[in-house]
Amino acid sequence: MKEGKEGSVPLYARFEKEMDIFTRHIKILSLIYRKSPIGIVRLSRETGLPKHKVRYSLKILEKEGLIEAQPVGAVAVEPAEKFLKNVHELVSRFKKEFDTLERTIQLEMKIHEKKERG
Repeated sequence: MKEGKEGSVPLYARFEKEMDIFTRHIKILSLIYRKSPIGIVRLSRETGLPKHKVRYSLKILEKEGLIEAQPVGAVAVEPAEKFLKNVHELVSRFKKEFDTLERTIQLEMKIHEKKERG
């Protein structure tokens, strides 16, 4: 279910949008961390993202103190490594929580189907 489709729930759409933005920021930070210095054109090409989205992510990452803009391109600064490790731990935790949520929903749907069949 995507934003704008029939039956879309605003909560779902907001979560999906925020997750897409967060994922984009992390992909860009990770690439900068591995390939510093790197410019907007190369980031756009390597991620497949339009330049305006790359610029926005760079702005956010710089504001968060994770990268620094230099004439040769974006460079990861010291807090970036710790941040990426924390994100890895967060993703691992979320994966476990989403796996549990998926099992719960599947069970509830099976129970609901049995009730409907009578």
